[in-house]
Amino acid sequence: MEKIDTKMQYILILSGIFIFLFILSLLFFLILKGDRTRIVLFFPDTISGKLVGEERYIKSEKNKEDKVYELISEILLGPSLPGSSPLFPANTEIISVFIKKTHIFINFSRKIIFQDIKTPLDFHKGIQACINSLKFNFPWIKNISFFVNGESITLEPGSDLKQNENVPQIKFITDILK
Repeated sequence: MEKIDTKMQYILILSGIFIFLFILSLLFFLILKGDRTRIVLFFPDTISGKLVGEERYIKSEKNKEDKVYELISEILLGPSLPGSSPLFPANTEIISVFIKKTHIFINFSRKIIFQDIKTPLDFHKGIQACINSLKFNFPWIKNISFFVNGESITLEPGSDLKQNENVPQIKFITDILK
């Protein structure tokens, strides 16, 4: 009989510890998570090459530049879903983000222009997908200028960086880069 009581006490103690740890972790999650903002990022599907939306949560920032910086940082991390490819080569860095009213200026490190075997899109299509993510999450954006190490990106002749047709639920009338 004492063996059963000892075994039952052991089970009760372990159950109590697990419940306590669960409640403690739940409290930490609710208290420390802070405000989060839902964003959608677009990455190319490895099979079809079409852009696929991926939902993430980032810190809710007070100013627009920090929000844009956080979104671009998530883009540079690459997709978390299997079956999607990154837009830009690994180790690409954001040098700066500057906003003037509805115009965003984004300056990347030189590493962004070197194609990687893991990035199926060419540089301009990667920039296009980046634009899709920015415009989808921040509809107030009217113009975006990209720079590499402080030098303005020159588009290929006839290149038109508008909202990509592969994302039909997002429609924009105006050209983004002028």
